[in-house]
Amino acid sequence: MPPVCCDDAVPSVPVAGGVFRLPAVALLVVRSKIKGMNTYSEPDHLTGYCADARVAIVDNDERALESVVSLFADRLPQIDVIWSTTEGLRAIKSCKEHELKPDLLLLDMSLEGIQGPSVCRGIRRFDGRIMILAMTSFSVNYYTSAVKLSGAQGIVSKNDEDDLLKAICRVLLGNRMEGFASPQKRYALDSFASGARPRHIHG
Repeated sequence: MPPVCCDDAVPSVPVAGGVFRLPAVALLVVRSKIKGMNTYSEPDHLTGYCADARVAIVDNDERALESVVSLFADRLPQIDVIWSTTEGLRAIKSCKEHELKPDLLLLDMSLEGIQGPSVCRGIRRFDGRIMILAMTSFSVNYYTSAVKLSGAQGIVSKNDEDDLLKAICRVLLGNRMEGFASPQKRYALDSFASGARPRHIHG
């Protein structure tokens, strides 16, 4: 199932002059309402409302990694890409460090040494806040079941930039794709299964 665009999910509040002020994380991209267009625009009066969003990226293909980083710079400049890596184990370690903890982790599924679902599961063992969006250049159906069980909030193809942007928007707004659990629920379930007592999670 393709990710749903965030048009209807973005909350807005009318203010003086007819301008709609969105919460900080809400303005990622605004899809054009013009019939027949499937593009994104970033109106000047909304610039800067996503300054607090922090994203990290994991992809074992360095060129693909550079491409995703460039996508943020070109089309989502409000988002702060705080780090990127080609190594799954390094991603797990970074997510444990408070100053390196992202709001959203973009996680490629086909990694060397440790696969994407294992990285996701490793993070969920100690964290119930980070949103994780799996991505792949292969069929999403191949990984969907494993990704759901490992604690991600969705999976998307890397082969279509617009689909990737829509998925990023949806997850950063606190939503998840159909059939995927929230990070808090997956963390609590994994903690219960392991016999550990989950720490209280705010938000």
